[in-house]
Amino acid sequence: MPKLSLEKVEAKNRLEVAEKERIEREITEATEARTQGNLLMFSKLLAENKSLNDDQKLFLAHYAAIGTISHALHAANLKPSAYYRWRKDAEFLDAYQEATRMHNDVLEDVAIGLATGRFSKPIASQGKVV
Repeated sequence: MPKLSLEKVEAKNRLEVAEKERIEREITEATEARTQGNLLMFSKLLAENKSLNDDQKLFLAHYAAIGTISHALHAANLKPSAYYRWRKDAEFLDAYQEATRMHNDVLEDVAIGLATGRFSKPIASQGKVV
């Protein structure tokens, strides 16, 4: 097998990087679109819920988008003790479970997209398909 020149190797690496970036953009765009749709629907549900306070609604909106309690608390500028206090409230727990379901839907959509090849070509890492 003939050796590739340095220019050809660099060109091949640039193409692989560009392809990886394109696929990552596709995944990000699909995830963001799904997340935005879920958040819009969830925001309407939260607005209609009179039993939750503004901090709870803010936390839940961040949680639905981010998917982790610690990051959602940080984004909403709240202390963990608030979340643990709220967990005793049935209305909050119902809304929290809905936020969890919405975030899981986004994760499931991305996983299915990756598994079925919806995001075009395989992902390459360090010059190898992973």
